Amino acid sequence: MTHDLLVYQQDPLPLTAHALHRVAQPAPVLVPIFSPRSADLLRALLPPITAPLYLAAMSKAVAAHAGLIPHRAMHIAARPDAGAMLDTLEELLILAQAS
Repeated sequence: MTHDLLVYQQDPLPLTAHALHRVAQPAPVLVPIFSPRSADLLRALLPPITAPLYLAAMSKAVAAHAGLIPHRAMHIAARPDAGAMLDTLEELLILAQAS
């Protein structure tokens, strides 16, 4: 006999009022994206934006989905781990400050 059991569920949440406010401003916004699903959800939830987005993608697969989000720049992490994502965000921060 088998039983169904849900052991992991990730429910999408709407963007917060603060996030919506930030993307409506002209200042750059750094966005780490960890999965293709997250990229798809973000793309669906984003209103028309003013902020230049700098996207940090966890992998090439994530970047393929994130590429559909309007952005100023996107970098792909060297490895799919937290340290590499932090390095990628640091690179994007330097780029955003130089723009």
